Amino acid sequence: MFYLEKRKERIASNTRFNLDIADKPQMQVKRMLIAEYDYDTDIAVQRAEAGRIAFAQGISQGIEQGITQGISQGITQGSRQKAFETAKIMLTMGYPLGDICKIAGLSPAEVETLKK
Repeated sequence: MFYLEKRKERIASNTRFNLDIADKPQMQVKRMLIAEYDYDTDIAVQRAEAGRIAFAQGISQGIEQGITQGISQGITQGSRQKAFETAKIMLTMGYPLGDICKIAGLSPAEVETLKK
């Protein structure tokens, strides 16, 4: 008999303990969130977020590609400009056309345009 009374007390104390936890604001918020969960809304939010992430990654990748292309074009244009400058100096120093073309890496027509 003593055992049954102790057991009833434990059950009663556990019930009171559970009710105390249930009354805490965090638990109420959790219950509300669980009760108001909508699968379709959740999927829509996830898709929108994935779209924003993909867009940001695309922009970042595009910028990187643009910088790489810009550097490459700049190097190409700079080396070409240097070839023209070298050819122009060689013309003023009286080098023959064939030598200028070989050294500067330009065609005879390009060197001729520098003479004008």
